[in-house]
Amino acid sequence: MKLIRYGKKEPRPGLLDREGHIRDLSSAMDDFNIEKLMGHPLDAKAFPVVGKETDFHIFPCIPRPGKLICIAFNSKVHTQEMKEEVLSEPFFFIKASSAMCGAHDPIIYPKVGKKLDWEAELCVVIGKKGKHIPKERALDYVYGYCAMNDVSDRYWQSKSPGKQHVKAKSFDTFAPIGPYLVTKDEIPDPNKLHFIMKINGEVRQDFWTSEYAFNTQMVISYLSDFFTLEPGDAISMGTGPGNAGFWNDQFLQVGDKVEFISHELGTQKQVLISE
Repeated sequence: MKLIRYGKKEPRPGLLDREGHIRDLSSAMDDFNIEKLMGHPLDAKAFPVVGKETDFHIFPCIPRPGKLICIAFNSKVHTQEMKEEVLSEPFFFIKASSAMCGAHDPIIYPKVGKKLDWEAELCVVIGKKGKHIPKERALDYVYGYCAMNDVSDRYWQSKSPGKQHVKAKSFDTFAPIGPYLVTKDEIPDPNKLHFIMKINGEVRQDFWTSEYAFNTQMVISYLSDFFTLEPGDAISMGTGPGNAGFWNDQFLQVGDKVEFISHELGTQKQVLISE
């Protein structure tokens, strides 16, 4: 299933059918409850067609999660681009869930922003509660997957006196997510997805999730040793090579067009605007 939150002013739960039509799920639920949806597929034909994606505003494909967890330096090549040490275990941080926005919402260039960068990432959505999850059972705890752009300000991350990931990555709209939440039955292997990021029509990132240093199963198991993973929690798995530093520091500017393309997870399109 491809789940979508759509509407004019407020998000409504929907399902994208095989013909590309949105079917309204409001008769069955007010919004997505990942825990209740886990293991209960929906029959698309049981719900009415309301239109196409282009007829509506597309909201973040999941309600605001309890935890939005990000994995940093999960690509050896990207880590080298950032002039950081290649790690022997995952480095993670919590990104403010208020940074989430829809897949086609504008990215706001903050008043205090300095060096904005893009990061195409796989986002894993947890479907059931777990602690100390074995790697071989990790995917049993997954509900689905979506695309996320972990927008970052490299000055606040790496050059400011504080050098804080959370500060650099939690500005409003710095987490475009979606457009769809794709259930795991449609993604046989999350470690074999292809992502492309374009800036103003030019390809800046082109990589596969197989290039991650730590795959989905390992990351879920590792995180669950530190805190309980709960339904609706989202894990952004890190980006591949090709960030602004690789492109001679061509950081994002107001007016730039950002396009994140995934055959399996859908396409995001954003424009940068001033705060």
